[in-house]
Amino acid sequence: MVIDHGREIAHGTADELKAQTGGQRIEVVLVSPADADAASRVLNEVAVGEVQVTGGGRELAAAVGDEAAGDLLRVLQAFERDAVKVLDVGLRRPTLDDVFLSLTGHDSTEAEQ
Repeated sequence: MVIDHGREIAHGTADELKAQTGGQRIEVVLVSPADADAASRVLNEVAVGEVQVTGGGRELAAAVGDEAAGDLLRVLQAFERDAVKVLDVGLRRPTLDDVFLSLTGHDSTEAEQ
């Protein structure tokens, strides 16, 4: 159950709530922010929605659809082709914090204040 300001706003198992929030996302940490534009272009080819760029241009995230594993493979192949150097890359499911933010519009620490 997700509670915001003392009232229930959603309920279900963790997996059910995560599925409601959205599918998986590809998260990338680049060796250099100089590769951010190239990496963003690649991720835009598979992204559902906007590519998020944080960490001074070194961290990127993109929500992907039902073909997440294939999308990740295509991204990695394009990174290799374009010489985009990656420190870390992964396919991630939403966290429960992501679920809370999606449902309420604010993170859980704001709710405690």
